[in-house]
Amino acid sequence: ALDHLVHSYVNMEDVTQLEYGYETVYAAVTHHLMDTDQPLSALFVGGGGFTFPRYLDERFAKAEIDVAEIDPAVKRAAQAALGLPADDATRIRTHTLDARNYVDDLRRQNRRGGEPHRFDFVYGDAFNDLGVPFHLTTQGFNERLAEVMTPGGVYMINVIDIYREGLGRFLGAYVDTVRLTFPF
Repeated sequence: ALDHLVHSYVNMEDVTQLEYGYETVYAAVTHHLMDTDQPLSALFVGGGGFTFPRYLDERFAKAEIDVAEIDPAVKRAAQAALGLPADDATRIRTHTLDARNYVDDLRRQNRRGGEPHRFDFVYGDAFNDLGVPFHLTTQGFNERLAEVMTPGGVYMINVIDIYREGLGRFLGAYVDTVRLTFPF
């Protein structure tokens, strides 16, 4: 639990058991588009309990998994309480910095030449309290993400909104913003 929400559930006996609906959607889309024996490159914007990165690590034998998690305490908590393996015992590479900084670093690296690092999937799962950090919902961030994705890459994001009392305008506004970069 962090702030006002339980952010993660992990069955340490079976890390492929997914409890949240958005994680089952992530899994269904990923399995629909990729065979489990194909190479797969994934970026997670936010680590939380590292539930879905661990799922990919278990289910996709050739997955390259990068997680941009701004808070080192979140990763330590996932290791101490949720059984996240030590760095040398997993293919999950954690980058402890803001996702936009990590993406900008990759963009610079890709522009220097050589084989660019690109992602087949980007999974958005970053939260501060009850919402996605604003700077990760902008057209500018989406355009930066697009630069580090493969052609036909998939971006899925977990978004929380409030629908009661006339609120609930964030989701629609965010969809309008995403469409500027990722038409669907």
